[in-house]
Amino acid sequence: MVVWYVWSYTPLGWAITGGLRDSFLSPFEQLFNMLLVIVGFAGPVGITVLGWLALRDIRLSPRRIRGMVPALCEAMLFPILVVNGWFVWLCSILTHKSFEERQVGVKIGVALSLLIDGLVLRWVWVRLQQQPKPEAVGAWVRARLNVPAQRSLAYLAGRVAQRTGLVAVASLLLFETSEQMSLHWRESSGELLHMAILSTTFAGMLWAAWPLRSRLGSFLWPAGVGIGLFVIYYIATYNYAMHVRPNLGLYRESDWVSQHPGFQRTFRKKLAANLWGQEKWSATFDPALSVAFPLAESQDVILVDLDQSRTEVQPKLIMGDISVQKQLAHEGWDLVAQWKGNGLGLMALRMHVVYVPKISWEDVRTQDIFGYRKLENKLPAESTPLRLATKVSNLFYFRTRTGAMGLMHAMNSLSDPNEKHLRYKLVHDNE
Repeated sequence: MVVWYVWSYTPLGWAITGGLRDSFLSPFEQLFNMLLVIVGFAGPVGITVLGWLALRDIRLSPRRIRGMVPALCEAMLFPILVVNGWFVWLCSILTHKSFEERQVGVKIGVALSLLIDGLVLRWVWVRLQQQPKPEAVGAWVRARLNVPAQRSLAYLAGRVAQRTGLVAVASLLLFETSEQMSLHWRESSGELLHMAILSTTFAGMLWAAWPLRSRLGSFLWPAGVGIGLFVIYYIATYNYAMHVRPNLGLYRESDWVSQHPGFQRTFRKKLAANLWGQEKWSATFDPALSVAFPLAESQDVILVDLDQSRTEVQPKLIMGDISVQKQLAHEGWDLVAQWKGNGLGLMALRMHVVYVPKISWEDVRTQDIFGYRKLENKLPAESTPLRLATKVSNLFYFRTRTGAMGLMHAMNSLSDPNEKHLRYKLVHDNE
């Protein structure tokens, strides 16, 4: 089970899961996902290849390069995981008659895998301790150690910097592409892409530090520098995602975030705190206004214009008709309220509306609206139906087509007929 857990949560496993979850939405996105699946495979393969190359250099160097143990771990990690995963799966399949027998098969597979791992590692270690042929050592020395210009620290640092820049730029472009493409995907789909990108970026940083292996006398140097470069890249990417993207207007909230209100509010507060120049915005709320919803037995439709604070009642208007929605939006209306079946329906007409969880009407500050304005700077192209709960507060930030912003609260109580109305207040910019 331990091997299965590790295998399922490696970047390679995430890349495979991304394909199996069928998160491909268009031909272009299919091609991009295929590229990232290849990237997910390339990371473990690249690390394995670099490990074997390091073992070769350590053996051929006349005791100049050290680090046999970490190089062996790097070379054997993913091959052992693949073989162990296959062997444990095979043992569990052979005992699939019942759940208990399958668990016994898994335990047997894990025990045998550990035994085989020990034997294989011992065999490889003994082979690595054997002296290589003298002609191979001589060829390695002539190729690696007798080129003074290529052994200077300045030359090696330049090569490492060039490779690091190439890997970082390519990875950052892939990251931004995945962020733009995975906006409307289901939960965790974007994370699958990030795992694949980070996997290959880690291998790429080890490749960037690879020239240091013959100059500094130990494989630990390129390994340590590669890990350090990856950590620096990861921190830089985090700051790019949490600080730079929101302030450049690149951030778009994924659809699945709204499915987790607690996480949504915490995440938004963190992003809003990272916005630049937010202390310069001075604003207050205008007096709150209220609009009564139509009665349940009525077929009337209530139209609301939040900018001009006007309302209008129209009988028997079909809210689901797209042409009607476009016409009402063209006339300047922002909201449409109508009873549908046993529930009250509220439609936002090409107006950006974001649900605000776990906060009361009285606790919302204008500074919260400022953060919302910075994060949500594009209006939706179509009208959006709003889900109105009956047991929790239906609080929304909104921004109309004209740029007016504010807070609205849809009261939808089942027990009290008088608590069926909309109240809202606009934000007045004092500047």
